[in-house]
Amino acid sequence: MNEEKLLKEVENDPQKFGEIYEAFYKKIFGYVFRRTTNYDAAKDIAAETFLKAYTGIGKFKYRNISVLYWLYRIATNELNKYFNSRKYMPESLNRIYEEYGVNLTRLSKKYRIMQQRVVKGKKFK
Repeated sequence: MNEEKLLKEVENDPQKFGEIYEAFYKKIFGYVFRRTTNYDAAKDIAAETFLKAYTGIGKFKYRNISVLYWLYRIATNELNKYFNSRKYMPESLNRIYEEYGVNLTRLSKKYRIMQQRVVKGKKFK
């Protein structure tokens, strides 16, 4: 893949960002999952990484260094936020909460509790 050409195409056609996502998602998710060992957190952090990359793609200047390293940097910053806060809430989820008043992290916590009870064979109320 010629990343420099792809980045220029993304500027003109944002849907081309999907090619960047397809090319690097597994690597970014694996990087995050190995550090968090939490599947749900890794999915959230990887998603936030690509959202930030998508919204900041205009700031990225290609200098013969793979886009992957820029994505790793974004993911590392998100991991730092995750480990430095007791309750990680991706900015995109925070925006949903602020605009619509829906706390998706609370819903996912209830879902995880229900999953744990099912796995342990407990009945839930």
